[in-house]
Amino acid sequence: MTVEKMCELHAKELIKKEREMFTIRSSVLMSVLLLLLFCSGCARYSRSVSTMYDPVSTARGGSGVLYIVMPLSQQTQSGSVKWVIGAVKDEDENKIDEIFSAQSPGELIQGALGQEMKRAGYTITSVTSPPADVTKMLVITTPELVLDQISSTGKLTASCRLRMPLEIWKNGHLVKKMEYNATYSNTTVTDRDLLARAVLGETLHSTMNKAIPELVSLLESEK
Repeated sequence: MTVEKMCELHAKELIKKEREMFTIRSSVLMSVLLLLLFCSGCARYSRSVSTMYDPVSTARGGSGVLYIVMPLSQQTQSGSVKWVIGAVKDEDENKIDEIFSAQSPGELIQGALGQEMKRAGYTITSVTSPPADVTKMLVITTPELVLDQISSTGKLTASCRLRMPLEIWKNGHLVKKMEYNATYSNTTVTDRDLLARAVLGETLHSTMNKAIPELVSLLESEK
């Protein structure tokens, strides 16, 4: 075999090995990119939820002191307490985490209700047991609020359901019992850390938009 032929065979062998290495590197790079895409698509969600509630009702005409009563069992007794208000699930509905809040479901509802009624014209006093001989009082009896998230590849869905049962009292007498319910859900592929808080806020707003005008009307009625 001539020297020229040997050099030619050696060059072909080098080219073959280089192509094999290129194929391997491309496969590894593609695998890494797919892994990063998968992780970024399913790993992010909010585990802790709070709300900076902004009143939305346009109802006005309230006057005087309004007591809002909520059971002691719904009051946070320590700053270290975390309330579990929902769950995070995967796309197969398997629970993978929990959602926490520094406030109880009742406190979240009471806070929104108090701000709305203050905006309507009342001076708000929050208590844990009904005072005697009050002129105007709302008693939140058994509040419920559940906030869940479903984390799947490429998207995150949050849903919230709320129940606000109330007793309306005037001049020491029970006027009426009412119950307000709301549900809301939304899906996003971006801003995942903010989704749970936004869905919670929309659910509270929906509830208060319905409740506040009716409550003001009942409390200010001359009957």
